[in-house]
Amino acid sequence: AVFRKAIANDQQYFYSRQAGRLMATPSVGDADVEVFGQLARETAANVDGFLGQLDGASLKGATRLLASARRVRVHGVRQFHSLASFLTYCLGMVRSDVALLDAPRLGVAEALSQLEPGDVVIVASCAPYTRSVAEVGRVAAANGQSVIAITDSRSSPLVPPAEHAFFIPHASSFYSNSMGAYIVFCEALLNLVARELGDKALNSLAGRERLIAEMNIEVG
Repeated sequence: AVFRKAIANDQQYFYSRQAGRLMATPSVGDADVEVFGQLARETAANVDGFLGQLDGASLKGATRLLASARRVRVHGVRQFHSLASFLTYCLGMVRSDVALLDAPRLGVAEALSQLEPGDVVIVASCAPYTRSVAEVGRVAAANGQSVIAITDSRSSPLVPPAEHAFFIPHASSFYSNSMGAYIVFCEALLNLVARELGDKALNSLAGRERLIAEMNIEVG
C-alpha cells in the first residue's frame, strides 16, 4: 500500500501503477475469461474515443501525403516499434519506398539526412513519451519533411511539428499501453491510402502475390 501510494502520481512508474491496478482487481466468476472480456471492452471504448476526435480534413491530407510522397519513413521505439513495423509492412504492400526510419541501425541522424523535402515521416508514441521520437519529429519538420503523428493527446510532444496528428486513447487494464485501438486506427488509415492509390495499389498487391507464388513462400 505504501509503495502504491508513493508511485500513484509519478509518471516514472507508469507500468508499475498499471500492473498494481491489474493485481488489485478482484477475481469474479471465470476470472481468466473475464480478463479477456475486460480488455476487449476497454479497447472498444478507446476506438470510440478516437472516432470522436477524427478530423476529416486531416485524414484526407494524411492520406494524400502517404499515397503521393516519394518516400515514407516510420519511426517508433520500445513498444511502438511493433506499430511502426506493422505500418511499414502494410503500407509497403500498396506502394514503394516505405521503410522504418533507421532500419540499418546507423542512427536516426544518418537516416534523416537521406530524406528530401516533401518526404513523409510518421512518428508514433504515447505517454510516457519517448524523448527521441519527439526529437525525430521536430528535426524532420525542420528538415522539410511532412510529419504525421500518431499519439494520444493534443498535449503530446509529437504534436507541435506535425502537419497532421491523430489522437488514440490507450486507457486499459493492460500493464503497458494498450495497442488495440492503435492497430484499428492504422488499418483504417491504410485502407484510405489504398483507395487513394486505386489501380496502383492493386498492381502492387498483384506483383507481391506473383513473387510470393514464384518463391513458394506460403503453405497450403
